[in-house]
Amino acid sequence: MWKPFTRLDLVQRVCDNEENVANDIAQYDSPERPDVDDWVVKMYNSTFIKVPIAGFVPDEIAETVCYRLKPNTTEPIPPVAKIIEGGGDFAGLLSTDVNIDEGQLPRQYSLWRTTDPVALSQGKVVPGNPELSAHYANNVFVFENEANQKLFCQSPRDYLFGEPAMPDDFRVLMVGPHGAGVRSQATHLHDHYGWRLVDFN
Repeated sequence: MWKPFTRLDLVQRVCDNEENVANDIAQYDSPERPDVDDWVVKMYNSTFIKVPIAGFVPDEIAETVCYRLKPNTTEPIPPVAKIIEGGGDFAGLLSTDVNIDEGQLPRQYSLWRTTDPVALSQGKVVPGNPELSAHYANNVFVFENEANQKLFCQSPRDYLFGEPAMPDDFRVLMVGPHGAGVRSQATHLHDHYGWRLVDFN
């Protein structure tokens, strides 16, 4: 017996069955959701908008998002590098003047860790001083001297365009007991940076 098609009959997706949907939800809940939550916490607080949309129709979602996109004139749109006053030590730099209860995000050390990013851009590997520090987009940076600190704060993106690079002529001496993995780690450094590997047995 012939019957007319409905719109739902015209499209059939294998992924829409109950088992596949349940598997997708389980995959999102673990491990994807914890990773996403951790990623959002570490983002600068002006780079994402979280909107609870359960039960909203599309027009309500659009209206809510447009409202949340209204700029806050009291805050800069891009992150600004700021000097950390009174950090004292490397651990203190992560918490000085940070108030989580007021919505400020926690700080973390950048990919440069405690190396001066300005000096590194000039081909020198120099440890930074915790008394000369700054934070940018919730990442902490330390500097060898006030001149480097000032250069960074004037234009931080100039020094963070790429991942940290090491000078071609940088020398590392690695020592350790047999079986500690010194040779393996030295090989990894050689493969990653192209440094010449000298093995003293």
